[in-house]
Amino acid sequence: MILVLISWLVNSFLLSITYLFADILINKHITQPTNWLLFGYLLTTALMVIGISKAGTYLLELYMGCRLPITSEQQKIEPLLLEVIDRVNQTKRTNYTTDQLKIKLVNSQIPDSHALGSDTLLISDGLLRTATDDKIKAVIAHELGHLYNKDSFILSMFIFSSLATRTVIGLHMVVMFCFRWLSIISKKFGKKGPHLMPFIIFVLLMLFLPVIVFSWGANKFFDISLGFMSRQYTYRADMFVKEVGYKDGLVSYLETMHLITNPQSSIWERITAANPPAMKRISKLEKV
Repeated sequence: MILVLISWLVNSFLLSITYLFADILINKHITQPTNWLLFGYLLTTALMVIGISKAGTYLLELYMGCRLPITSEQQKIEPLLLEVIDRVNQTKRTNYTTDQLKIKLVNSQIPDSHALGSDTLLISDGLLRTATDDKIKAVIAHELGHLYNKDSFILSMFIFSSLATRTVIGLHMVVMFCFRWLSIISKKFGKKGPHLMPFIIFVLLMLFLPVIVFSWGANKFFDISLGFMSRQYTYRADMFVKEVGYKDGLVSYLETMHLITNPQSSIWERITAANPPAMKRISKLEKV
């Protein structure tokens, strides 16, 4: 939660500063002193609320290309999900039901899975069609562990808090300023005005360079932080699987993943990866 708070503070500040820069450059002065500060913090807060709402889950499902299982897939999934839920309820004293949890499929040949929001489990076509029942149950238990620990809830807040910084700084203020300048130059130079657009964009980039550089650095920090959080949550969900009795199935699944996936080659890929290497996960699972 500390990283989520830092993300909220930094992204809000970046948006506020961007608004302030645009206000000064477009209007030659600060028109409403309090608006630039409120803009960033209110927008970032609103995005974080959306991230943990049903709307945020729907947007992520849309982005990932999720679909409902067809009848034959549902018939295969339901008994496996029911067994896992019963085991988790007995071990963790929870009260999950099949009506409470939703399973959706992602069209991918890689046997993969994800947890979204507070009640959605995603599994890939590749997992459902090629994995054994024991592997599927272990994967379902792993994703249920994410829901149990509120991991997907926290990650959604973290991801959505930086959306505005990644888009608004790069697009909205630039477009506003370019149109403003183009309008002024077109009036003064007539048909020659649009030909000066490359020069306008260059000057604009120079004026906004401090904000752009700070934003770039902040987003790289958030990428590293998100990768670190995701890997720690993965280890914790693995321990959840072990505690509820599906360790062997998970180890078998991870051995398969080790054979079919390419390891992260560069340092950047390793420090921003969402999941730790499969063999490292197995090593932690096998420790007493």
